[in-house]
Amino acid sequence: IFHPHLWVKSPKSKPICDVPEMLNGGKPAEGGNLILTVEEKDDLLKKEPQAAPFLRPFMMGKDFIDRRPRYCLWLVNAEPAILKKCKEIKNRVELVREFRLKSKKAATQKKADTPTLFDEVRECESDYVALPKVSSQNRRYIPMDYLSKDIIAGDKLFMIPNASLYIFGILMSNVHMAWMRTVAGRLKSDYSYSSTVVYNNFPWPTPTPAQRA
Repeated sequence: IFHPHLWVKSPKSKPICDVPEMLNGGKPAEGGNLILTVEEKDDLLKKEPQAAPFLRPFMMGKDFIDRRPRYCLWLVNAEPAILKKCKEIKNRVELVREFRLKSKKAATQKKADTPTLFDEVRECESDYVALPKVSSQNRRYIPMDYLSKDIIAGDKLFMIPNASLYIFGILMSNVHMAWMRTVAGRLKSDYSYSSTVVYNNFPWPTPTPAQRA
């Protein structure tokens, strides 16, 4: 009898098959100061229209499942001269710095040196397949979707850049969901999907070029 729990001996840092790598979304760790609701985004733009280039759609796992729109201040490679003209953004950045300095974690305190950035900066250069790390056990399928590269994924969302429809189809298949239910961890009773255990250990089929097409 085949027991997946016995076969999956340890987490894998890379997929055992020739498939795209699954990436973690970025970790904000900013005390809610770089993340904005729709209302906060609109209010910011009324006060500082010049801030528009710094706003990007943002999703955590629950945002993705609920399709709740949120935004983030994405200040990677932002011109300091322009930022100086945005008082509201400067205030939020200062609050990020103060938040991180109060942390008990030395690594988070160190990130106070770069308060304009997420704690972990992750950005896809292509559209990507996204799936939440935690999903209700009442679902037959874990929600997945293609997201635009403009959407910044938080650390409760996985990303698979440049994933083909074939990859998407296998991930949404009954076979992969059965595998997930068997080997995935649990957060209370909900599924806790893991890239290192569920995705990287999954024994993908070997289709012919015609089948893959």
